[in-house]
Amino acid sequence: MTLARRLAAVLSAAAVAALTACASAAPDTPASPAASVDVPNTPVGERVTWIIDKLEAEADTTPGEWARVLHESFLAQVPAEQVAELVNRQLRPAAPFTVTAYQGTETQAVATLAGALGDPFDLSLTIDGASRITGMVFGPVAKPWTPSTSLDEVEQRLADLPGEVSALVLRGDEEALAVDANRLAPLASAFKLYVLLAVADAVASGDLSWDEKLVLRDTDRSLPSGELQTQRPPGPRCRCGTQPPR
Repeated sequence: MTLARRLAAVLSAAAVAALTACASAAPDTPASPAASVDVPNTPVGERVTWIIDKLEAEADTTPGEWARVLHESFLAQVPAEQVAELVNRQLRPAAPFTVTAYQGTETQAVATLAGALGDPFDLSLTIDGASRITGMVFGPVAKPWTPSTSLDEVEQRLADLPGEVSALVLRGDEEALAVDANRLAPLASAFKLYVLLAVADAVASGDLSWDEKLVLRDTDRSLPSGELQTQRPPGPRCRCGTQPPR
């Protein structure tokens, strides 16, 4: 299985647990009226609207409707029959829904939905260039994020996180904050900083330039996050960078 399929599988599997947890925790009391926001006319915004229409339709949604819009990597982990059953049984009873918050790009979005019953929930959605769903999660509304005002607060927030946490903050060569800093751990997206540093070194040595064109190929497409999958390979479609890092 490719990395793209593994990433899609993770989100797909999470959708099942989130669907069940979201509805089972909903109380049987009416929710307070909520102010609505507009869903933008973007590819992912249109798919969000499609999902809401299925949640609010008079008749139950069918597996065939979902099979046409779910990416094959999603369907390989969660069959359309299971998605339709969970949506009909767990979410549709809370219709109608109001979109109270929305954040997104062309292919990724998080919409907060408030139903007639139960607590609001977040719909996190990612699609590919053909508007097929590569990731879909219904879960609790994310708490608003506020920046920390001091390193002490950062350290406390790190201590409150679940699981094992490692962190190291340096000011020049001086250690400003360390939390289990010597423990080896996966880098996740932090590896991009090392890639950027390597590119900056290559530019400084004359091996690259910031406006050098790169060739985008089919193997460079990624799912579910990112936007390379919406580009048109093959050929020079992207640039190394537009300006040096600050």
